[in-house]
Amino acid sequence: MLPKVIGCGDCRRKASPPSGREISRKFPALRQRRDPFSVVAIATLPVALFSADRGGGMRVIESRIQESNDLMYTPRRPALPFLKLRLLPAKQHARTMRLPYAPNTPPADAPADTADIYARIAARRNPRPLIPLDLSLLHSPPVADGWNSFLGAIRTRTVVDLGILELAVCRVAVLNDAVYEWNAHAPLALKGGIKPEELQVARTLPCTADGNLTTLESSVLSPKQRAVLRYTDQMTKTVKVQDEVFAELQTVGFDDREIVELTTGIAGYNCVSRFLVALDVGENNAREMKSVDELVAALQ
Repeated sequence: MLPKVIGCGDCRRKASPPSGREISRKFPALRQRRDPFSVVAIATLPVALFSADRGGGMRVIESRIQESNDLMYTPRRPALPFLKLRLLPAKQHARTMRLPYAPNTPPADAPADTADIYARIAARRNPRPLIPLDLSLLHSPPVADGWNSFLGAIRTRTVVDLGILELAVCRVAVLNDAVYEWNAHAPLALKGGIKPEELQVARTLPCTADGNLTTLESSVLSPKQRAVLRYTDQMTKTVKVQDEVFAELQTVGFDDREIVELTTGIAGYNCVSRFLVALDVGENNAREMKSVDELVAALQ
């Protein structure tokens, strides 16, 4: 039986939709995520439809039991008399990370060194704010601190060519289907000097770990880039690297330090991609990787 239509006196606010806290209090079964444009609720029990009253407040005009669906509450605009309730098709379902994000500032009851950890991570991200990856790791500030130091060294204190390193990271993202990682690092590869057609090879090349090199050898990649992709494929997919694949890195001109940095980068970003995908950080798992054309257009 459907529950009776109920009022929501708690939600009376001027020209504003109910807050996530108000929704959660009134309907505890709703898990919701806030963003600047909407409140997205993933419902397994009560579903509420809100409308704006003439005074600019909100009231519940319908409440019913709904099987698991994603519901999007669009904020009221002056031209819209009602909040919209839209059931999304399955392929468009809004997703949330498997854990809530940590706060973007140190909790008041956190240990004293937590503020220092937040500051170190923020300093590396500056001028950008903390990203979803940071806010996932910060559930464990010591782990986030070590992660920040390790990846920071790979990204800012190495001598291996930045474009080559980013090409390897992008390849890891493709092999591990890490959409977040690809979308973040493919633009960096382009900025680092990788040509769009070279990045496209990293995006579409069949894995070479099984010894199939026909597509790789006929590609536009340079000898160094080919050696790096073979090395990346074996490190990522078979873990053990054949002697000839390793020797090729030396043959094309990488010195000992560059090989260590390249190996660390490939291993490190395999770690990153596995963390991203396992927790669905950034809610990217159900999305498509951006095309090379999109990335190029965004940089122009």
